Amino acid sequence: MTRSFNGMTFFFEIYGKCRCAFADQMFVSINFDQETGVHRFWPLPSVLEGNHVAMGLIQMLLTIIIMVINQHFFISGFKGLLHRSPNMDTLVALGSGAAFVWSTYALFAMTDCQVRGDMAGVMHYMDEFYFESAAMILTLITVGKMLEARSKGKTTDALKSLMKLAAKTAVLYADGQETCVPVEQVMTGDVFVVRPGENIPVDGVVIEGNTAVNESALTGESIPVDKQEGDQVSAATLNTSGYIKCRATRVGEDTTLSQIIQMVSDAAATKAPIAKIADKVSGVFVPAVIIIAVITIVVWLLCGKDLGFALARGISVLVISCPCALGLATPVAIMVGNGVGAKNGIMFKFRKRQKDADCWLGTLQQSRK
Repeated sequence: MTRSFNGMTFFFEIYGKCRCAFADQMFVSINFDQETGVHRFWPLPSVLEGNHVAMGLIQMLLTIIIMVINQHFFISGFKGLLHRSPNMDTLVALGSGAAFVWSTYALFAMTDCQVRGDMAGVMHYMDEFYFESAAMILTLITVGKMLEARSKGKTTDALKSLMKLAAKTAVLYADGQETCVPVEQVMTGDVFVVRPGENIPVDGVVIEGNTAVNESALTGESIPVDKQEGDQVSAATLNTSGYIKCRATRVGEDTTLSQIIQMVSDAAATKAPIAKIADKVSGVFVPAVIIIAVITIVVWLLCGKDLGFALARGISVLVISCPCALGLATPVAIMVGNGVGAKNGIMFKFRKRQKDADCWLGTLQQSRK
């Protein structure tokens, strides 16, 4: 993702200058002279002055860089189209690809006009370049993907912090002897001891001793809970005072901590239902857009316009129909929702709806289904 963003930053720095040169034959500075009320201009480099073909080639080459960096959109999109299951990537690939193909045609046509000395044709085809649209479509969708990845990254951080709570060793008690072993070797029914200041290694039941256990890591309660014979204890909680003996009841992936970790992992891996809407809509939307684009071309041809004019309008339909808003707005909404939930100690388990949540840091633990 960082590589993609660096490439796009480079593209827009150079492309912005070339596009401005096409329009005004100058590089426009963002500085504004308030005393004179006019913009200050940077002169066009002599190597590009009057060389419209060179400026068009620079735009095309920089657009190719962005397309290569984001080639996964085209691979996924066209595979879906070939398998008759178009998705959101298909829309992105069609919109960006159509803009690039038409712009490339306009570049060659402009080159031909310049060779023939037809400056009116050169100026006409200069306005038919959509290289920036091809790159911007990919850029906006990539921004959305980056924000979504950032949201999942926060969940991953929470997952790592939970893993750190797990004890690495346990002290088993057998035949009057205490033996320190890796927690993975603890079996259900084994007796283990926990001294003051140590974390409880696995879920179990107290069989000897009294103590107070800090369960804030699991329940959010800051006040230690008193434990005596017969009470349940959970892995990753802290024994604060007494020496206790416990019998293991749940070990490995069956402990409460392991189940919470699995829940958080599932939440990060599960795609939000709202994010699947684009793929469902694409199954109908993509064929509809293609049909509308074809109809647009045919209508303009019947109205007496030339093929180039009609193709430009048809391709515009494909470009405008690219779902940049959905591709960007949906990940942002997910990120904001997860961020607000995390601040309040709420983790969305499957993200089916906002109320289907499991609270794993707060004192409230419930799941409405």
